[in-house]
Amino acid sequence: MKAWLDIDSSQIPGAGSFSKLDQAGGSRRPKGLEHCFECMLHGGLLDVMCARTRRTGDASLLRARAQEYRPLTPLHLHLDAIETVGWTTDSVGLSARVIRRMAARWVLECVHSYWNPRTGRSYSVRGPQARKPGFLRRADHWPEWNVLGVDDDVSVEQVHRVMVAVASTSVLDNDEDLFTRWIFDCGSTFLATHALNWPNHTVMLGHRVTPELSSLALLHAAFIDEDESRLEDERQIARCVPRSAEWDVSAVKVRLMEGWKRYGEYLYSFGLSRQVVREQLENLELGDPMQLVG
Repeated sequence: MKAWLDIDSSQIPGAGSFSKLDQAGGSRRPKGLEHCFECMLHGGLLDVMCARTRRTGDASLLRARAQEYRPLTPLHLHLDAIETVGWTTDSVGLSARVIRRMAARWVLECVHSYWNPRTGRSYSVRGPQARKPGFLRRADHWPEWNVLGVDDDVSVEQVHRVMVAVASTSVLDNDEDLFTRWIFDCGSTFLATHALNWPNHTVMLGHRVTPELSSLALLHAAFIDEDESRLEDERQIARCVPRSAEWDVSAVKVRLMEGWKRYGEYLYSFGLSRQVVREQLENLELGDPMQLVG
């Protein structure tokens, strides 16, 4: 996997090699994941968006391609986010910045569709109870967003606030699959938000320390930093809490610490590391330097 993201790599394994790998383990995977390795390397969001076309310079075409793209798993979406944040290549007649922002927005839309407060699928009750009237918004499964200080109609660009607030709820309790999705989606949210706002970072996100910026800083600490020490200070988490809202700060701390640990383990199991992710951030900063305004 590192070869996929390594800009200095001279050779990337072909689709045929990964197709054979998929065939070897496909029968043991859930339906829809039979080609997960091939898609992981040769069927990602930016591959789909930037496929050869005669209609060069057509942003609407790339946007339509992105809307049709469906990642197989949260891991696939996260790999898309890692690639997006390091994207500095002009393609099909469009600038790298335009392509990167379109890809980043689609990553955020995918996360938003699953975790947004009003219709997020992650809060639905599973099993037979889900078919019973009155259970969909059961208090112990659907967060009280008004208490958390999160608007039911929070925008796609603000979904990072939702991802941190979820850690203060019972949604992730006793659900390993959902917790794993949350880990990957938190990482994807930070990377895509960074890619969307770069290089006008200070203009679009502001200069003051707000709950929005604090939430992004917390996600950076949990999914980019090698050292988890910043997560040990509950004051860092308290800065994310909107005024007049109530969070279980201790629960957020515990989940972020566990998320930090597992994320590193997941990356290692796929031949990646936090260093590889940071290299993509650095590639963006070098390839499209920040613009200082004012």
